[in-house]
Amino acid sequence: MALDSANKIGKLKGIAIERCRERIELAACKATKIMNKPKSEELKEGTSNYAQPSGITSILKKRHGL
Repeated sequence: MALDSANKIGKLKGIAIERCRERIELAACKATKIMNKPKSEELKEGTSNYAQPSGITSILKKRHGL
């Protein structure tokens, strides 16, 4: 019985670790895409942000719909 529980726990650990690895890989891919973005696109995005208000309230409204 104890051995069976240990096996189940081991399998759950393996599944959790695999999910974490997948998430890390996705984050790495996103970071690579952002880093490899041409400078012209970065400048376009940067200028559009200046037109918007930069207060904490506006950021919360934008992100969370408050």
